Amino acid sequence: MTVVASDATGSEPGNDGQFTVSISNASDTDTVVAYTIGGNAVAGGDYAALSGTVTILAGQTSATIDVVVIDDSILEDNESVTLTLDSITAGDADISVGAADSATVTISDDDTAEVTVVASDATASEPGDNGQFMVSISNASDTDTVVAYTIGGDAAASGDYTALSGTVTILAGQTSATIDVAVIDDSILEDNESVTLTLDSITAGDTDISVGAADSATVTIADDDTAEVTVVASDATAAEPGDDGQFTVSISNASDTDTVVAYTIGGDAAASGDYTALSGTVTILAGQTSATIDVAVIDDSILEDNESVTLTLDSITSGDADISIGAADSATVTISDDDTAEVTVFASDATASEPGDDGEFTVSISNASDTDTVVAYTIGGDAAASGDYTALSGTVTILAGQTSTTIDVAVIDDSILEDNESVTLTLDSITSGDADISIGAADNATVTISDDDTAEVTVVASDASASEPDDDGQFTVSISNASDTDTVVAYTIGGEAAASGDYTALSGTVTILAGQTLATIDVAVIDDSILEDNESVTL
Repeated sequence: MTVVASDATGSEPGNDGQFTVSISNASDTDTVVAYTIGGNAVAGGDYAALSGTVTILAGQTSATIDVVVIDDSILEDNESVTLTLDSITAGDADISVGAADSATVTISDDDTAEVTVVASDATASEPGDNGQFMVSISNASDTDTVVAYTIGGDAAASGDYTALSGTVTILAGQTSATIDVAVIDDSILEDNESVTLTLDSITAGDTDISVGAADSATVTIADDDTAEVTVVASDATAAEPGDDGQFTVSISNASDTDTVVAYTIGGDAAASGDYTALSGTVTILAGQTSATIDVAVIDDSILEDNESVTLTLDSITSGDADISIGAADSATVTISDDDTAEVTVFASDATASEPGDDGEFTVSISNASDTDTVVAYTIGGDAAASGDYTALSGTVTILAGQTSTTIDVAVIDDSILEDNESVTLTLDSITSGDADISIGAADNATVTISDDDTAEVTVVASDASASEPDDDGQFTVSISNASDTDTVVAYTIGGEAAASGDYTALSGTVTILAGQTLATIDVAVIDDSILEDNESVTL
């Protein structure tokens, strides 16, 4: 008794296999043979289950056993059905199982499958809301299917989500497997970020499995973080020369994109004059939590009080939408000055004269100031305020940004005869202005006023007739313009009247007092008993 695979190749669908069990000589009775089935094909799944016995009818030399293939959608490798003759369970006692007691039918599969991927949970977010991909096979396989994939997108593995392995296994008999995108909760501000999974190849499994058209899917991770931008004066005190100030603009949580912040500058310090002008924007780089803005002090010679540079944050012009300006949106750097100055005076027009030639003082400061400088002064000299020149106020102002101012000595033209007269101006104190301004050594100057007046002295007999007794005569000596000093006039006396006999002898000089225009000379008659003609006294 032997067996052969009389149709050794079966296949899905409808191509059955067959065994033939043969006897070397026919028997006059039915011969019943028991057999067992082996191989990796599944009875009832891959083929119709076999009974376990076959009967060669009396007079026949063979019988067939059909392997009826079952058509399913499961992907399978070639599978075997092996029939092994075991024993003669009925029939002639002289019948035995021969050496060719085993044969095999191979069943081949007609199924194919495609592997695809979808985002079965496409929206993930911080914290704790994970995403998921599902990798599916169109027909189950009887072996594990290992699929290799790559990950793209702008989300960072190990930073935004737990890094993925790069392969997924669809177990035998299963039609899908899931890949979890485990979100990592951090404090970094991020836009929505993508995790894109792309199927690459089948690295293990049935050869009839391929990657389908739907080979890519994306999970989007949303961020739950917010941040505020604030500013402090990280170096609040600056000074001339070379001591710069600094602002630090900070973000409470780092962002994965550059954050551009617009700001405005206030304060009383002058951009490009007191410090280098600032741009109006600052960028906090991605991943950083702060940026600095230097206030580069410009060293000049202008006297200045402490001046302020105030930076106020205005808006976020570029960056994550969840970033806002915080309460600490303003800070101030104070710039102190190193300059000093002295105020001095000189007579810029030292010679004045009547009429109309005025004098002038110039009051100078060695360095300009950014505020008005008021200087008090006193006036001396022998010229008379309001008489020889217009009275001066006693203070002078050097305007902010200027280095000098003038004080005019406006000469008053009068008819009084005067010697050269002086107007002396002496600087006293700084009554208003920068505290670093002082009076210098050249603190006084003099303008000299010369006079243009002339005068004539004349005499008249203001009482031309005298007589004895007690009727005196008188001369009047006059000056055409008064003088500011006494004018002494010498004279001589003639005539036939006798000094000390007819009249009291005269001195020979007469003084016209300063400011006066005349003086009198009395001719005091002496009464005697001598008879005389009229006698004259000529001056």
